[in-house]
Amino acid sequence: MTFLKGKICKLIAINSIVFSCFVFDSNSQELPENPSVIHGNASFEKVGNNLTIKQSTQKLITNWSSFNIGKANQVEFKQPSSISTALNRVQSNDPTHIYGSLKSNGQLVLINPSGVLFHNGSKVDVGSIIASTLNLKDGDFVNGKYVFQKNGLSGVVNNQGEIKAFEGGTIALIAPQIQNKGKIETTNGTAALISGERVSLSLNGNNLIQYSIERGVLNSLIDNKQAIKVNNGTIILSAKGVKEVKNAVVNNSGTLRADGITKQGGKIFLTARNGKISNSGIIAANSDENKAGSVRVTAEKIEINDNSSIQAIGEKSGGLIEIGGSWQNNNKDVYQATETTISEGVSLDASAYDFGDGGEIVVWSNIHDSNSKTIVKGSLKADGGKIRGNGGRIETSGYSLDINDIKISTKSNIRNDGKWLIDPFNITIGSGSDSNVNGSLTSTGDDAFIDVGTLQTALSSSNVTVQTGGGGSQQGYITVQNSISSSSANDLTLDAHRDIIIDASITRTGSGGLILEPGSGTVNGNGSINLSAGSNISTSSGANVYNDIQLNGSGNIDFGSNTSSTFRGVISGTGNLRKIGTGTVTLRGNNTYTGTTDIQNGTLTINSGSLSDNTAVNVNSTGTFSVQNSHRILSLTGDGNVTISSGRTLSFGSTGNNTFNGIISGSGGLTKLGSGTFTLSNANTYSGNTTISEGEFIVKGTLSNNSDVSVALGSTYTLDNDDTVGSLSGAGTIAVPSGITLTSNAGSSSTFSGNLSGDGSFIKNGSGILTLSGANTITGSTTIRQGWISISADNNLGTAPGTVSSSHLILNGGGLQTTANFSLNSNRGINLGSNNGSISTNSSTTFTYAGNIGGSGNLTKSGNGVLLLTTSNNYSGTTTISSGSLSIDNDDKLGTVPGSPTAGHLILNGGTLLANSTFTLNSNRGINLSNNSNVEVADTVILSYDGIIAGNRDLTKLGLGTFLLSGASSYSGDTKINAGTLQTTGTLADTTDVSVASGAIYDVDATDTIKSLEGAGNVELANGITLTNGDTTTTRVISGVISGSGNLTKAGSGTLTLSGANTYEGITTISAGKLSISADSGLGAAPGSASAGHLTLNGGTLESTADFTLNSNRGIALGASNGIIDVNSSTTLTYGGIMAGSGTLTKEDSGTLTLSGVNTYTGSTTINGGTVSISADSGLGAAPGSATAGHLTLNGGTLHSTADFTLNSNRGIALGTSHGTFNVDGSRTLTYGGIIAGSNNLTKSGDGIL
Repeated sequence: MTFLKGKICKLIAINSIVFSCFVFDSNSQELPENPSVIHGNASFEKVGNNLTIKQSTQKLITNWSSFNIGKANQVEFKQPSSISTALNRVQSNDPTHIYGSLKSNGQLVLINPSGVLFHNGSKVDVGSIIASTLNLKDGDFVNGKYVFQKNGLSGVVNNQGEIKAFEGGTIALIAPQIQNKGKIETTNGTAALISGERVSLSLNGNNLIQYSIERGVLNSLIDNKQAIKVNNGTIILSAKGVKEVKNAVVNNSGTLRADGITKQGGKIFLTARNGKISNSGIIAANSDENKAGSVRVTAEKIEINDNSSIQAIGEKSGGLIEIGGSWQNNNKDVYQATETTISEGVSLDASAYDFGDGGEIVVWSNIHDSNSKTIVKGSLKADGGKIRGNGGRIETSGYSLDINDIKISTKSNIRNDGKWLIDPFNITIGSGSDSNVNGSLTSTGDDAFIDVGTLQTALSSSNVTVQTGGGGSQQGYITVQNSISSSSANDLTLDAHRDIIIDASITRTGSGGLILEPGSGTVNGNGSINLSAGSNISTSSGANVYNDIQLNGSGNIDFGSNTSSTFRGVISGTGNLRKIGTGTVTLRGNNTYTGTTDIQNGTLTINSGSLSDNTAVNVNSTGTFSVQNSHRILSLTGDGNVTISSGRTLSFGSTGNNTFNGIISGSGGLTKLGSGTFTLSNANTYSGNTTISEGEFIVKGTLSNNSDVSVALGSTYTLDNDDTVGSLSGAGTIAVPSGITLTSNAGSSSTFSGNLSGDGSFIKNGSGILTLSGANTITGSTTIRQGWISISADNNLGTAPGTVSSSHLILNGGGLQTTANFSLNSNRGINLGSNNGSISTNSSTTFTYAGNIGGSGNLTKSGNGVLLLTTSNNYSGTTTISSGSLSIDNDDKLGTVPGSPTAGHLILNGGTLLANSTFTLNSNRGINLSNNSNVEVADTVILSYDGIIAGNRDLTKLGLGTFLLSGASSYSGDTKINAGTLQTTGTLADTTDVSVASGAIYDVDATDTIKSLEGAGNVELANGITLTNGDTTTTRVISGVISGSGNLTKAGSGTLTLSGANTYEGITTISAGKLSISADSGLGAAPGSASAGHLTLNGGTLESTADFTLNSNRGIALGASNGIIDVNSSTTLTYGGIMAGSGTLTKEDSGTLTLSGVNTYTGSTTINGGTVSISADSGLGAAPGSATAGHLTLNGGTLHSTADFTLNSNRGIALGTSHGTFNVDGSRTLTYGGIIAGSNNLTKSGDGIL
């Protein structure tokens, strides 16, 4: 096999490669020669002009001495499957020439370092093909690694014929220089022209997944002069030069089409890393039925020349065109150009056909490189669909920018126009030529200038963004020097690195917006911002706008974005302010605009400023009205959120009717003004005061439990739902309809003097006192759960029921306070809940109730006044009287009687139980004294009780009636009988001190022991009983009369003084301590005849404090515990009766005891002081039967003999620790024959003889 060799010309100029000097014989009949299979298996069959290679393995490597196909010849590879691959390496110094036909059903790799040329008329129809002049190692190929790299000479790849790959296939031409003057076509696949010295491909079957140029090449060139068409697929023209030389070139003067037929448009990449791209042809990634695709052109230098076009137009959406960079350089994988030029006749179009939004166009060069520049003079379109769709967006940016003669359109026929981004340097917007700004109107050098005319023209068809970046030597201000006026629907964005200075007016009379983004600075200046109906204003996050804003007309002007901003100037005019966007707009000026305020989205905050009194505020469900300063508005409507800061009040009021369905929160308050009706329909949580100064305030939802409600005279608070509030006050009307319950939850006290009306119910919660002083007409029940309701008349609780209502007043943790004399209507049944109830009556007042008190709770009476219960009650809880009086005439007034004795069923806790009629208190009602308390019994009344009184506090008996106790009481406090009679047929506690006031009576009808007894009242001792006084520490005096037939016993070490003229007839026993008297009557009535043991000394002392004679019929008995008689100094106690018993007698103190009777006591006699005067030996009792030492002890005392007699000698006399004295009267002789012992002195006195 031979063929005519051609001729290849040498390169004649860098970056200007000449391909036209290849010379070949057009009639060549050549076929590939000398195959050598290196890997895999194949057979080679030549029939005529056809060569068939039958590949029987998935991988095949064949070395050829030449691989040429003549014009009429055909080479066909028959491979096992579509993913079978045949590597064909040509080992020749001559290039490969394809004139004829090359076919395969799989993938072919054709490598010839000397060059590969597909001549005019040639046809390649394969599954996939890679044609390269770079080498591929056999081992890499077998292992699926496609790494092509230069090894010595690398020729060009040139296509002038027609190369087609099956659907999904790949066509890759890889060489340092590549030219296409023919047609390259596949569907859903990839066409790649890649120039470099080392190139890697990643394949998945026939699909090219990824590529990389790992090493650039000197004089890298790709030149497309004809058509590359990859429907629904990807086109790649990628060249990489040597970085230092930057000589990679990609030229396109033909057509590149990656249109989407039924799918989304494809992708087209033109890349010349370290080089240049020049396009004079057509580049299209359109889609007639779907979304457009994308075009990316990246290089150091990019030229899009006159009359060329780049399209990404889609039926359902525009596509993406990136030239020199990505949007705002946000995709770092997109290589930034240094120089980008879009010539005057160029068309860049990323529009939508009929439906969908416009796409995105970016024309960019590195904005941070001072050598960078962008020139844009062509037409850039990203329009929305003709039938439906928003406009797209366009950015033109560069360090240096020339946008004179640019034509921009991002319009939408139906929806919103798109935007043009014009990208610190300072920018001034004034009158003059544009300078130092890029196509995105971004500053690219100091003192950039944008002509107002350029900006206004652009606004007519596109949204426009003026932007200062972070480079340069200036701060990045935007200054509006000349007035800007636009009636378009497109947005103007001023995006400054620092401040925006508006020194001339900005007027928007159309629906377009004004977006102010001052970066780290503010918006200020002397110019005003004039907005008309349909326009809008928004800012960047944190922006502060100091300029005044005029809202013109009567339509809506939109404020807001999705960020936060502050407007510090005054907003005036007649227009409506509409807050949109999810961000926060803060108003700090004292605004005067009179239109409505509509918060549709985000938050509108009133900080240190205010809205006008005449603005009606509406808050949408996604909006928030934040009130941080007290001010007044006209009205409030909507279903969004309102927050009121602590200490702040939102006031509103109109003559019309308004409803707010949202939620008002925060800790501030609300004031209703105006004669109209305002309705709240949600669960509000604000905790500040609710002040209803005028009109009607209807709550269909709820207020906060902590909001204090004040209703002024003439205004109305109407509930349409159960609600709980804080306190209630004012003189207006509160309407509680049937089935509705109003709860007051105040911890503080308040007064409501108006009318609580309606057929609903009322509940008092909270610890405070609610005073109801008006003539209320509410007909439902009243429940007091906490604190107090204070009333001075029955109608303060509303209209009384026409018939008995058992739970019309419910006390369940709280109490009713009464402040005047009145009766509660008996039809108002009182129910005591499980949390108990209280009734408090003010001092000097009587609260009368003739109805029934029921329920399971306890009743507590407090207050210093009187609670008078006149009807039987059936509550089952306890009764506590803490202060004042509980007045009853029968036991049933205290509720149901316990079935068995119940301690503490009646608790006296400082108050008074007043019995106003004779009755018996049921013994099962155990009484407990938890504080000093009283029982008062009215005159002529007898209150009987045979239960137990327990506790540790005092009980005082008041009233002229009789309190009869027949039980065994155990309380340990004092018993004070201040009036009337305390009669006991039971017992008091041994530890109670009983005092009987003057005029009062202590009637003891059962033997009892008490701790002490005192007072000026009378004590009555019943026949056969003994009252024992057991005080151990103090001196008690009874100056009243002790009467009756009973006995009196003095026990305990204390002193009991009986100073009255007592008449009791029983015996007196002194078993401990002292019983002090000053007359014989101190010991009661004397017996009519001698009565042995009428006075018993059995461990105690009888003290006499005056000269008197103890009646001789009172026989004295000395018990086993002995007896003591104490005669006070300078007094004489004379006793002529008989002293008997086995005990001893001791004489104390310095007075004189005269014993004249024939005493029979057998114990010894001791005289510790004073004198014992006798007239016979029997005065000292019975003499011992034998000598008894110490039978008479003189221990500082004197034995006085007043007659002649002999002292029995068996009475041994002892001188104690003190001396002893014998006093014998004159002319008298005392004879003693016994023994006087002891160590002390003996003294003889008197004129008689011893």
